[in-house]
Amino acid sequence: MRALSGLLLVITLATATSAAAQWTNSVSKDEMTNEQVVSAISPRATPSQPMELPYTDTDAWVGFMCDGKNEWVYLGFSNTPNLNNTELGDGFNYFSTRLKWGQEIKNARFSQKLLPVRSRQREAGSCLTGV
Repeated sequence: MRALSGLLLVITLATATSAAAQWTNSVSKDEMTNEQVVSAISPRATPSQPMELPYTDTDAWVGFMCDGKNEWVYLGFSNTPNLNNTELGDGFNYFSTRLKWGQEIKNARFSQKLLPVRSRQREAGSCLTGV
């Protein structure tokens, strides 16, 4: 959990100081409903201090999505993190950690979606979402 907290801090610092032009922006449209989802994904960030095996080559990114009614933020990881001190509920692991965005430090609660083995093979990393 300590390594994950450190990685989250590095991600937020790196993305907070990045120019908006470095983010990847996209709009997708559901062909059946014509509803649009707008997304922005940060550049990948690496930890400021090396992590131990098996996380030595882990990097992460922040994503933001909006469908006009809802907004959500997610954290993606190149390797699935092993989260400690989580609460299990409704197919999600829940955990709390501190985040720093600019000069502001906040406590935040996150969820980690538990994917069936079949779905995990299709996922590119783990997806954590702010609760």
